[in-house]
Amino acid sequence: MWNRILFARSSIFVAACVLLAGCPWKSVEPHLKGHWVVDIDRTISQAKQDGMPAAAEPRIREMFTDGLLEITSDQLVMRVAGYDGVESAGYRVARSSGGCDDLVVDGSPRKHSYCVSGDELVVRDPSTKIAVVYRRQ
Repeated sequence: MWNRILFARSSIFVAACVLLAGCPWKSVEPHLKGHWVVDIDRTISQAKQDGMPAAAEPRIREMFTDGLLEITSDQLVMRVAGYDGVESAGYRVARSSGGCDDLVVDGSPRKHSYCVSGDELVVRDPSTKIAVVYRRQ
């Protein structure tokens, strides 16, 4: 009898582990992986559509021109061409739907939206007011 109880509890535990491990976080979607470069003209265009004042354009160009993003299976690695500094953060895919993925990024309190359409990636970081547009490198 104890064997059956132990087996039943073990089976429930294994099933719960599988469900809990599989449901909340997904692995990176293949369409996200790779190397991306900021498309500064599309980023400016998108920012204008989102209500950016014209006076902000030079600052955005300064911050994002030659920006590079590498997405691996568990890391976001950001660089600016010509500079030695590298920023990286771990992440998990929380939800995927129709080419858009909500990412939980280490150190960020809210989810980030990553949407791919063809060779274009639009990133909406909730801590910034603009979307950054990348193209596949």
